[in-house]
Amino acid sequence: MKSFCQFSIIILVSLFAFSCRTTSILKTNFNTMSIGSTPAHDLPGDPSGDRVDFNEALAPGLKIREWNTSGTKGLEYSYVNTGSLSGHRTWLSFRGISTNFAQTIWYIYSAKYSTVYGGDILTDLTDGAGTPIARMRISASGSVSLISGDWITARVIGNIPPGAVHSVIFTVNISQSKYNLLIMSPGREAIQVTNEPMMASNPLDFHNPANPSISFQLGEGSGQDSKYTIESIAITRNDPSKK
Repeated sequence: MKSFCQFSIIILVSLFAFSCRTTSILKTNFNTMSIGSTPAHDLPGDPSGDRVDFNEALAPGLKIREWNTSGTKGLEYSYVNTGSLSGHRTWLSFRGISTNFAQTIWYIYSAKYSTVYGGDILTDLTDGAGTPIARMRISASGSVSLISGDWITARVIGNIPPGAVHSVIFTVNISQSKYNLLIMSPGREAIQVTNEPMMASNPLDFHNPANPSISFQLGEGSGQDSKYTIESIAITRNDPSKK
């Protein structure tokens, strides 16, 4: 299992070393951005048209930081009190270019979560128009759970220790209304879920073409110490295991 995890992480990291193909829906890391800056909404490089969306009230908590000592950078998303803002305006969203949503799509990212006083980090996958595919929650203690279509029921699937780097791959098949999930963290056994029902169970509910999106929110109970740092993120129609 350890060798499998190491191999999978290499696949994930190498995704960004390949030239962009038409199957790329969103792809970015933050290495070309200046430390301490807030990212522009239009993401650099190919594909053209992918973007990161956030309300300007979140901007003070969105800064480029050092990811590690080797010079890699990440986007640090820190909790900000947004006052009366609510709903989608409190989320950090990465939105891909328009694509055929009937094909299998991989949502991929690498990140780490740290908090002292509590709170959760939520990750949502959608068609870019609000129809939900999946919601994942990581608690302050590291408990990882998936939220069902009733928006309430949660199922614990594993644990990621606070501060641990984790690489995530969602494999989404809209026509079957199912997704698979693989979460890898160095030195730990992978968390795997297969054939999980999507939150919206009817494939006709999804827009097609769509703008597949990954969104993050620091949830209730988060404080100024709550930070989710994203090292890289991609949405693609290329199976990363075949790179």
